[in-house]
Amino acid sequence: MAKPLARIAGDLLDEHGTTYAQQASIDLADRPAPLFQLLVLANLLAARIGADIAVAAARELWDAGLTTPRTCAPRRTASASPRRLPPLRREHCHPPGPHVRAAARGLRR
Repeated sequence: MAKPLARIAGDLLDEHGTTYAQQASIDLADRPAPLFQLLVLANLLAARIGADIAVAAARELWDAGLTTPRTCAPRRTASASPRRLPPLRREHCHPPGPHVRAAARGLRR
């Protein structure tokens, strides 16, 4: 007989300790701020850096007050100014192929 999911999760936590969300001090709840924090943490964990560095980076963001999209927005737009973006190179810009144009026509219908 298969174990219930709650028991599997409990066994994993007993064996490995805490979750990344707990390590990043995210109080999981069905509210916008913790869900945003979990999304940010997931993006950091997906980067090519160690999990401990990703969790530490997330905690630094929370400590800086960047816990919601609204608190991140002014900093995000400032860092995305055209002066900081690398120039587009002609070889990286390709016109859409026939499959992309066909898919776009399907979306317009």
